[in-house]
Amino acid sequence: MPTPGLGPPVRWTSGDGPPRILPVGPARAGPVLARLTVSTSTRLTAFRMPTPMVLRLGPFRIDRSARVLYRDGRVVSLTPKAFDTLLLLVDRAGEVLTKEELIKGVWPDTHVEEGSLARNISAIRQALGERRGTAEYIQTIAKRGYRLTIPVELVPEAETGEQVNGLPEGPPTPADGAPPTPGRWAGLASVPWLVAGAVLVVLAALVVGGTALRRGAATTAAGASRVESMAVLPFRTSADAGQEFLGVGLAEALVARLAGRTSVMVPSMATTRLYTAANKDATQVGRDMGVDSVLEGQVQRSSARLRASLRLVRVADGRVLWSDTYDEPLENLFALQDAIADRVGVAVAGRLGAAPPAPATKPEGTADVEAYQLYLRGQYVRERRDKEGYATAKAFFEQALGRDPRFVAAHVANAEVLLAECWMGWLPLQETEARAEAILAHALSLDADLPAAHGAMAQLRWHQWRWTEVKSELERAMALAPQQGKWYDQYAVQYLLPLRQFDEALRLLRRAQALDPLSRGIGAHTAAALFYMGKLDDAIAEHRQVLVLEPRFASSYFGLAQIYAEQKRWDAAEQAYRRTLEIWPDQAAVVAAMGHMWGESGQAAKAREALARVRQVAGDKSAAGYLRANVHMGLGEKDLALSALEEALAARG
Repeated sequence: MPTPGLGPPVRWTSGDGPPRILPVGPARAGPVLARLTVSTSTRLTAFRMPTPMVLRLGPFRIDRSARVLYRDGRVVSLTPKAFDTLLLLVDRAGEVLTKEELIKGVWPDTHVEEGSLARNISAIRQALGERRGTAEYIQTIAKRGYRLTIPVELVPEAETGEQVNGLPEGPPTPADGAPPTPGRWAGLASVPWLVAGAVLVVLAALVVGGTALRRGAATTAAGASRVESMAVLPFRTSADAGQEFLGVGLAEALVARLAGRTSVMVPSMATTRLYTAANKDATQVGRDMGVDSVLEGQVQRSSARLRASLRLVRVADGRVLWSDTYDEPLENLFALQDAIADRVGVAVAGRLGAAPPAPATKPEGTADVEAYQLYLRGQYVRERRDKEGYATAKAFFEQALGRDPRFVAAHVANAEVLLAECWMGWLPLQETEARAEAILAHALSLDADLPAAHGAMAQLRWHQWRWTEVKSELERAMALAPQQGKWYDQYAVQYLLPLRQFDEALRLLRRAQALDPLSRGIGAHTAAALFYMGKLDDAIAEHRQVLVLEPRFASSYFGLAQIYAEQKRWDAAEQAYRRTLEIWPDQAAVVAAMGHMWGESGQAAKAREALARVRQVAGDKSAAGYLRANVHMGLGEKDLALSALEEALAARG
C-alpha cells in the first residue's frame, strides 16, 4: 500500500528527462474493472443505414449524412475515426461487438493496434459524458469487446432542433468536455505560441530585404474530402546531417499554427516524431496515428537559399489534396515560414472547417535569422535529454541571446534547460533556481503573453510548493493557448494532483488527451491520476496504451511497477522496476521506490542495498531526504523516515 501520509510520488514527465517527484497522499484501491482482451466473432456487413431519419440516443442526435453528433443543439466534437466507431456501435446497439469487428469496420484492410480502438472508445465516452465505471452508454465486455447500452431511436428530422443536412450557421457552441473557449478566463487574448513562431502574413506583403517571395504554383485536388485531423511530419532535409534541426523547426512552427484551428486535430510534434523514426511512408504514418491526412515536406538548403516543398496527402488512398513549393533567400527565413503557415491555413481552410485566423503581430520573437537558427539548433539537440545534450542546447540558446538579447523564446528555453539540469542533480538547487527565476521574470517583462514562459514559471513554483502561483501561471497559459493540451496536463499534475483534487485532475487530463490523444506524457499522467483514485485496472490499461505507442517509455513502466506493488504482485512489480532502470539507469526515484517495495515485501537486505544506492545517486539533498524516507517507510522504520523528511525540509531552506 502507499505509505500513509507520504504515498508514492507524482511523476511529472515533461520534455526533459526522467520525472521530477512530489509526494501525494495515498488512495484506496477501488473496484476492479473488467480488463479488455481480444476475441473473435462475425464480420460486420453494414456500415450505414439508408435512411433520411436522425438517430437519437438520449440527449444526443446523430446526423449520418453530415457526420455530426449533437447534444441539445450543440455540436459535440469527435475525430473521424471515433465517429466511425460510434456509428458501428449504434448500428448494432445492444449487441456485443468484438474488437476485431470494430477494427475491421473502422480500419478496413489496414493493420491497426488495439490501442487505436481503445482511444476511440475513450474519446466517445468522454464526448458522451459517461462517468467512469458506469457503462451509462458503452459497456466493456470482458474478454470480448464493447456494447452500446443506451436505446437508439430513429426520429424524423423535423423532431430535432438541429440542422441535420449540414453544420449550423456560425461557429458551433462546444458541448461539455470540449476544449474551452475564452470565457473562464475572459479578457485574456489568445495569441500564437511564440516559441514555434509561424505568423500569418498575407502573401502580398511578404517582401523581405527588397526580395519578394517566389513561390511555385499551388495545386489543389478538386472535390477533395474534408480534412478533420492532420499530422505534420518533420520536414525531410538534404544529405547534410547538420540541417535536421531546420526541418524539425519548420514543422514545429506549422503544428503550433494549425493546432489553434477549432476544427482540426493536430498531434504534437513530440508525438508525431515517434512514428517517423522508421522512415515510414506518409500514409502508413497517418494510419498508425489514426488521422485522416498527413502534411509532409522537404527542405533543401543550398548556399544562401532555402527551398521547401509541401503536400497534403489523404491517408485513405494516398491522394494529394494540395501541394506547393517555395524558393527563398535564406535571409528571408521568416518570410518563408509565414508563407507556409499562410498557404496551409488559407488553402485548406475550407477542409479544416475554420476561417483563416487574423494575422499575428510578431514573427519569431526576433528579427535576427541567425539567432533564430541557433535557437532551433538548441531545441533540436535538447531532445537528447542527457547531460551533454542540455549543455550543448544551453550554449546555442546563449549564442542566440548574444545576437538578440530580447529573444524571449530563447530566454525561456534557456531557463527550462537550467531547471532540468538542476532537478537532475547536475547543478546546485537554490542557486540555479534563483538564476532561472530571474531569467523567466525578464522574459515575462519582455512578453507577458507567451504561454511557454508562464508554463516554465509554473514548473519552478511547483518545485517550490508555491501552489497559488502554480495555479495562476498555468491558468494564464491555458487562457493564452486553449488548444494546447500540455497546459491542461501540467495544471492537473502540478496543481490538482498534489492538492488531491483527483476528479478535477482527471477531467483536465481527459481534455488534454482530446487535444493531443497520442501524447505519451499525458497518457502516463492520466494513468497516475487513476492510480491515486484507486482505479488500478484503468490505470494499468492507460499505461499499456502508452507502451503501445512507445515501448521504451520509462514513466509507464515505473507507473505499472507502483500499481503492481500496490496489488502486492511483487514479482511483476520488480520486473517493471528493472525495466524502468534499463531505460533510466540509477534514477534515484526508481531505486527508492524499488527499495520501498522490497522493504514492504519482507526483503530487508535488498531494501537496505537500495537505501545505500539512493545515497549515492540522488541529486539535491531535499530529494535525497524524501527518497530515503520512502525506503525507510517500506522497512517500517517510521522514526528514521521522519528524520529523513526533516533533513529534506531543512535542505529546501
